[in-house]
Amino acid sequence: MAALASSRRVSIPSPAAQEEEEEIGLLGDAGQWVTSSRVLHCRRMYGFIACTFAVLLVAPALVAVSLQAAEQRSEAGRLATKPLRLPWGAERRFEQLASAKEPDSQELDGGSSDDPSSQTLGNAGTEMHESEKSLVTHAIGQLVGKVLGVFGVGGGGGDETEQKDKRLQQHQQQQKKQPRPDQKQQHPTDEERSNKASKERSSHVTEKDKEEDARAMAEAMARVRRERAKDVKHALAVAGMHKKQREQVAKQAEDAGEQVALEEKEKLERAQKQLERAKQQREAQRLERKERKEREAQQAKKEREMEKMHEKQEEEEKAALERAKRMKASMERAKQLRLQQQREREKAAKRRCVAERTRVQGIRVSMYCLSLMMPFGYEPTLLAEQHKQGVGIFACDETAVFSNSTVLLPEKTPSPVEVTLMPGSLAVTYGGRWGTAMNTGVFNRLWTKVVEIGDYRRYDWTVKVDPDAVFFPARLRNILRRRSPMNSISIQGEVPANMHCGQCQLQGRTHETCAARVQGYQIKKNFSCADALTAAARAPPQDCGCRCDDFACNVPEQTAMYINNCKWGLHGPIEVFSRRAVASYLAGLPQCVSLLRHPWGEDKFIDKCMQELGVTRVNEYDVLSETACGEQPAPCGGADVSFHPFKSIES
Repeated sequence: MAALASSRRVSIPSPAAQEEEEEIGLLGDAGQWVTSSRVLHCRRMYGFIACTFAVLLVAPALVAVSLQAAEQRSEAGRLATKPLRLPWGAERRFEQLASAKEPDSQELDGGSSDDPSSQTLGNAGTEMHESEKSLVTHAIGQLVGKVLGVFGVGGGGGDETEQKDKRLQQHQQQQKKQPRPDQKQQHPTDEERSNKASKERSSHVTEKDKEEDARAMAEAMARVRRERAKDVKHALAVAGMHKKQREQVAKQAEDAGEQVALEEKEKLERAQKQLERAKQQREAQRLERKERKEREAQQAKKEREMEKMHEKQEEEEKAALERAKRMKASMERAKQLRLQQQREREKAAKRRCVAERTRVQGIRVSMYCLSLMMPFGYEPTLLAEQHKQGVGIFACDETAVFSNSTVLLPEKTPSPVEVTLMPGSLAVTYGGRWGTAMNTGVFNRLWTKVVEIGDYRRYDWTVKVDPDAVFFPARLRNILRRRSPMNSISIQGEVPANMHCGQCQLQGRTHETCAARVQGYQIKKNFSCADALTAAARAPPQDCGCRCDDFACNVPEQTAMYINNCKWGLHGPIEVFSRRAVASYLAGLPQCVSLLRHPWGEDKFIDKCMQELGVTRVNEYDVLSETACGEQPAPCGGADVSFHPFKSIES
């Protein structure tokens, strides 16, 4: 440490920051290698224990030298130079060794022109190798030698120690001959005197040791050169990496700047949006205040209108109350008037009802009733009982019982009732779908006999009733009198007792028929049927002297009418025909000959023939209650006109 205090300052130039860092690294590697060589040499000369103790003493000096050589990077990015204090003798020793190996140092410093890495080392670190590495390496060696000399360490190599002491003494003499110009003359200290004694002991170092040192130094420098070439490549790679890192840092900085710009832009946009929202909120608040004022104004207006409306309603209510009072009084008067009118209407309806009853009672519906009796069996007994009691057909205006015999068979007793004979047999066959009597021919002979006699023409309706049917003529008379269109059937004019309705007996008109004369009065002079019949009945020379009934008149066709008594068609137990329907049937019977081929009974034949002839058909299903019509006639408890069949008096 005392030797370091007497050293001079050596300035090391500071190149670029990156090259300085690489040079410092290489310098440390070379110093480490030289130190290792000295330690090995020390072990050979002085022994392991002495060298170890010397290294422990020298270590703080090595640390001090390393700390003085390394400086922190300046603000401009450069390395500042640190003064390196070395002993004067060590500096001279390094200069001598550098001059002795100038070719090697030139190769180390400059290198060949063909090697790029050597050129880089020569250009960047020539001065560093000559000044720093040689000085540091020999300074360490001198320090180790001084430490060992102070402690007088010896070993198996005593001759070499004496030679080194001689060389050290010679070197000190040379240093005395060439004193430092900036150093003043001083009296030697105890340490200097001990160093001087040590150097005198080492003055006998031979030239052979110098050559060995020089050769070892050359080998060390060659190795350092090779290591430096490798480190330069590594330094270039590190420099490229640093450049990339700087570029990445620059790019990151640029990206960070862009990110900051984007963030600032977003902040500005957010601020603008907030400002816009605030503006919208203020506008909305203004509109809301305006709308609230308008609503308040409208509400106030509505309240005023409501007040006016309430006042108006009160006035209207008062007026309505007055009107209600007047209306109530008017309604009372109207009610009284309605009651009075209702009473008057009831009286008028009562009068009309009485008049209608009187009129209906005054209407005389005349009926011609007939039956066809078999001269044997239960029919004579039934008709005899009806005649005895005056019921059934015997309660009509005129009655006729037709049969082909006036005596009963087989007893040969007289008939219990008066019989009108008709020609032909009454025997029939049974057939058809329902096994009914094929009696169409028998009843056609019956209706021919009825028309031949002509009694039916004096009555409004002709009713044919079977002997085993329970018949109520009064019920049928009420239906014919009250229901339309049956109540329109009546005889026009008088029916003469001796009818003569053929040719006109007036001279000059004998070619004219009585019917034509009557209809001429109706058409030309607009006479009614009764008046026309009266005019035509006058004896010649006043008129034709025709004694006719209303058949000669021109009357509507609807007066030819018959009643359908069953929902499945006309059934024969009771058949109701108007006087014109009977005449139309018998007159049009030739037109119905084609219907005779069907296996029908007389009731269905008449129904179909009447429809063929255009006779008016009226449905009145309460005229007959019969099992064959889907009803239950017993025990005759309904309001029907007739019930069938009842084949005994007891039933």
